[in-house]
Amino acid sequence: MKGLTFSQKITLLLILVVGAALRFYNYSHWSLTNDELSALNRLRFSSFKEVMEQGVKLTDMHPPGVQAFLYLWTSIFGVDEMMLRLPFVLFGIASIYLLFLVARNWFNINTALLTVAVFSTLIFPVLYSQLARPYSPGLFFSLLAVYFWTKSFFSGSSNNLNKLAYVGFILSGIACIYIHYFTFLFISILGIIGLFYVKGKTRQWYILAGILMLSSIIPARNIFLYQLSIGGLGGDGGWLGAPKSDVFIKFIQYIFNDSTPLLLFCITIFLLMLFFNYKQKSTNQFRLISFLLFIIPFIIAYLYSVFKNPVYQHSIMIFSFPYLLIYIFSFYPRGFSEKLALTVSLLLLVITCSSTIVEKKIYSTRYFGVFKELAEQSIALTNKYGKENITSVVNVYFPYYINYYHEKYNSPVDYLLYNCSSPSQLGRLNVIASDSKTPYFSYAWSNIANPEEVKEIISQYYPKMINQVNYFNSGQKLFSRANSEEAGQFIKPVFHRSYDFENIRPEDDSLMFSTAQKHSGKMSLHYSTTHEFGLTIKLLPEEIKLNDSSTIWLKAWVYCDHIPFNATLVFQVDNDNKTIIWKGSDTKDYILKTGWQPVFLAYKFNERLPKNATLSIYLWNHKDNFYADDISISILP
Repeated sequence: MKGLTFSQKITLLLILVVGAALRFYNYSHWSLTNDELSALNRLRFSSFKEVMEQGVKLTDMHPPGVQAFLYLWTSIFGVDEMMLRLPFVLFGIASIYLLFLVARNWFNINTALLTVAVFSTLIFPVLYSQLARPYSPGLFFSLLAVYFWTKSFFSGSSNNLNKLAYVGFILSGIACIYIHYFTFLFISILGIIGLFYVKGKTRQWYILAGILMLSSIIPARNIFLYQLSIGGLGGDGGWLGAPKSDVFIKFIQYIFNDSTPLLLFCITIFLLMLFFNYKQKSTNQFRLISFLLFIIPFIIAYLYSVFKNPVYQHSIMIFSFPYLLIYIFSFYPRGFSEKLALTVSLLLLVITCSSTIVEKKIYSTRYFGVFKELAEQSIALTNKYGKENITSVVNVYFPYYINYYHEKYNSPVDYLLYNCSSPSQLGRLNVIASDSKTPYFSYAWSNIANPEEVKEIISQYYPKMINQVNYFNSGQKLFSRANSEEAGQFIKPVFHRSYDFENIRPEDDSLMFSTAQKHSGKMSLHYSTTHEFGLTIKLLPEEIKLNDSSTIWLKAWVYCDHIPFNATLVFQVDNDNKTIIWKGSDTKDYILKTGWQPVFLAYKFNERLPKNATLSIYLWNHKDNFYADDISISILP
């Protein structure tokens, strides 16, 4: 804090204390996220070599640095949330001070205080400082690299090199390369920008620093080359969609807590600074540098996501967004009093902190899918009803994600299924629900595809919803049988129609009707190898009380004397001779044994259908031999 007045020291200290308090508070009490549990799950190998090969190279899309650190850290301190997240919280707190130093070195103390007053209290950096993921280490080391970059090449003569800062620049740059592909990108952009500014004899040392940083890849070159070859830049292209055209506006809103009052207040401050600063001609090179360090990573992430592989998420911009704040507050007019700067800094601190805590309720809002709460719910239900009276399934990527908490609480729950996000797993869910003899059925899910079919499959056998708890991208439901005495809600459709083929005689399909097999009544449809399509049920939207948020639920009973057999239950919407919606459920995913078995299909509408649209339901036969009966259609609100 050398060079600061007493008032400036107190203000900076207050900002650091508030920033540290926001990051420490509750950091170990909220549920580990899917990504954190994934990282822990990928540590569960017998050796460090296997962790690098199986837990990083083949199953991760990040460089090995943070996973290697977690391997060492957890081997000493274990995997409890408090110790697991502690170093990441400390990195986040230290980043506040580093950002102050960078802004001060580039501009002045006033700009630095204004910058960190906002940075220390925004939800974005606070939230990602509490995650045991690459974000806060990446933020810390990228800021450290910028700090040493400035000290090495911009703080003295172009012919003299600060050797200590130079070594720090190289080491922090290597750390950036190993932490995240967007810190790798950031240090690369920083290096290229520096080529336009670094002059004199230090230029050769600058180029050498870049060569040494890139050479650090050699020990882990197999990991880097493999991950980059499959299109990874530290995102999760397997489930991310390409960003839309409004992504920049949404990102700016996200930075400022998705709070219109806070954003408008900061814009007002910025415009006032421009107004009072317009006569002051500024040649500060760091204003352009700060803007480039913010905007270039965003442009690259956007273009890469649109034209190559979707990697854009707000989270990967955490390494570059502080430079937007530096840029904004670099316009604080020279000559304005220190007292005014301190007043504005404290005002920004109070308003941003109030937005984070009071307006946006950061500590009672769940920003990620939960696992802790789901485990607690399952344990409570098991204790309440007895494990012999409840069937439990959970829908997560890996059993460890939920069992982490069952092991922590020493309260195991016997989940009969850990994943039902795919059609084949939905078939298994149907078998479990149909064979279950317990009076209650529990279903929980987190951070994974939650098919519409799940609730409807379970409700075929457990039609009463006793309890439902929803979290962000996660939830838990308790079902019971119809004769349950507990209060609950029956899942009733707003429209239901069943086709049993007893009285329907479409002339074109008459040859398909058979009495050889039936699920009910006397007749069924017989699909031979020559029947690609059979009877098609056609409906109009208004006929079935369909609206733009309805779910259509289809169920068809099929019979075959061999498995698997190849047919598809299809739902299709056509308008003006064009198919606008098509969804199919394959029998091979649902039919796990011979005899009459149900096939399910659900589709949730998120759009209003055209008035002339026609809905079609039919079975598509892939040259097999089977029977179909009792096709039912339900519309759920």
